[in-house]
Amino acid sequence: MKNTINIHKAFVPLILLLLNQCYYNHNSSTKSNENYAKEIEKIEFISVPYEEPYPQLSFYYSYNFNSKGYKIIDIKNFLSSLYSKGFKIQAAWYFAGGGCGNTRVYISPQLIVQLEKNDFDLINYNFSSLSEKPKIKCEENVGKYVPEK
Repeated sequence: MKNTINIHKAFVPLILLLLNQCYYNHNSSTKSNENYAKEIEKIEFISVPYEEPYPQLSFYYSYNFNSKGYKIIDIKNFLSSLYSKGFKIQAAWYFAGGGCGNTRVYISPQLIVQLEKNDFDLINYNFSSLSEKPKIKCEENVGKYVPEK
């Protein structure tokens, strides 16, 4: 009976030590994940002079607008939220819809996103993959956005 008590006395500190180590490892990995998430959130998109999408084949996606009147109110925030989900956006072109130049014809909105690498998960966010270089509907009123590094 005495040996059993001594064995328990030896194992209790060992178990406490192991539990403490597990707790420390969990907290440190959680903190590093939080820091990584905060780093991603800090990336802002800035508007740069218009430039057509790159001529070579790349990884382009087009946003599927629900209706002609639908607009993305804050495009920079919208792109930042996609980036924070892990989509490495190289550039984006956004046309809010409306007239193009001095035409009175309504043109539907358009958002084209170019990714650093192919990521079909973007389809889950109402995007379609483009197999060819995208055509911009209205070059005059399109804003080009890139992540500020």
